[in-house]
Amino acid sequence: MWNKLKQWLHPDHITRSSIKEGFDDLPAAVCYFTPDGIIRLCNRQMFRVYRALSGRDLQSLEELHQQVWAPTHGRRVDGKNPSFVLPDGTCWLYSEQTVFGEGVRPHVECIFSEVTDLQRQRQELLRQNQELLRMNRELRRLSENVQEMTREKEIMAFKTRLHDKMGYGLTAVRQCLLQQKDPAELEASLEQMNKAVQLFRKDSEALPEENEWDVFVEDAAQLGVTVALQGPMPRQRQQLLLTIARECITNAVRYAGANRLEITITPQGGGQRWQFENDGPPPADPAITPGGGLTAIQRRVMQAGGTMEVQARPRYRLCVNLPKEETI
Repeated sequence: MWNKLKQWLHPDHITRSSIKEGFDDLPAAVCYFTPDGIIRLCNRQMFRVYRALSGRDLQSLEELHQQVWAPTHGRRVDGKNPSFVLPDGTCWLYSEQTVFGEGVRPHVECIFSEVTDLQRQRQELLRQNQELLRMNRELRRLSENVQEMTREKEIMAFKTRLHDKMGYGLTAVRQCLLQQKDPAELEASLEQMNKAVQLFRKDSEALPEENEWDVFVEDAAQLGVTVALQGPMPRQRQQLLLTIARECITNAVRYAGANRLEITITPQGGGQRWQFENDGPPPADPAITPGGGLTAIQRRVMQAGGTMEVQARPRYRLCVNLPKEETI
């Protein structure tokens, strides 16, 4: 900019008025001062910016320096070069340097460049970074919650299995006492219940790895019930199937004196239909109202997006309809 303005210092080449008109049309606020601080050339934009900062007209370089360090109006934002937010919301970046020209005295060049859009983008970037930090904190919190929920779920599943084993043991002992079975069978039932008690005492220890379905079938056999499964074993809902089957075994032995539980799994509309039916006599009251264990099962089925129904005729039958398993 100074190289172009040097021509003004040699009036043989260009007129004062043409320089001033072009200078006033510049979007930046520009002012040139002599070494002793007197205004040599200043455009309208500089007068406007300075008036917004100070509330008065610019008279000297010293006055400009005073406003640069401590503006009367607006707000200074420190950085490599200071910037100023004016009362109208616009932002201006200030720079200053001494310029030299051949055959002329050095002058001090002071420029305010408007950076309003850049400042807004910077503030938006800062806001987005703060939002990312907040989201990261939230994700960490959710991750911790998921881990805690997973631990609680594992503990609950562990205690549920122990509860079932204890229930099988008590039911087996009750059967042996009522039916006066062989003492060896009673001893086996007591041994099973004793194992469950030992596990309760050591519930902080992990269960041994074993096929849960095989264990369930063996437990049912000790109660005198044969389990027959027809259809494919569900991949992701095996735990739900086991929970329902255990409850059906308990009810079949306790209320129906059944010797066989048939579980049939058939495809249905992309999902599956599970049917649990025992060979005991049907309930005396055909109107079956879910309660206790059946209510808990119904809640689990609904959480999986399915429905449950219980039939009393011609035989006791529990049916579960489930949607398609999600692919992991």
